[in-house]
Amino acid sequence: MTIRIIATLFYLSGILFFYWATLRLHRIEMDDQYIYISNYFKNYRYPHQDVAKIVRKKRSIFPTAKIHLKNKGSLGSHISFIPASALFDDFFRNHPNLSFPIEG
Repeated sequence: MTIRIIATLFYLSGILFFYWATLRLHRIEMDDQYIYISNYFKNYRYPHQDVAKIVRKKRSIFPTAKIHLKNKGSLGSHISFIPASALFDDFFRNHPNLSFPIEG
């Protein structure tokens, strides 16, 4: 009986970890004027002026980044995503006049 309870708790904790680790991530696309953010159900468009900063974190297996908005948007004020490093760096190299800083 106790093995069933332990197995059930282990299974539920795995589901919660999967939810915490993956479902909070969003899809991000950028162009000269806007940042497009998708939660895979709806798409939202934010002008570059609404972005306070972007923070990159490289300390885990998958490097993540977080967009900090100046005001709370439809998806919150902090939006997490996994950047494609080459595309991310190339975009900001080709657009040096963006109005928000990139940390990390």
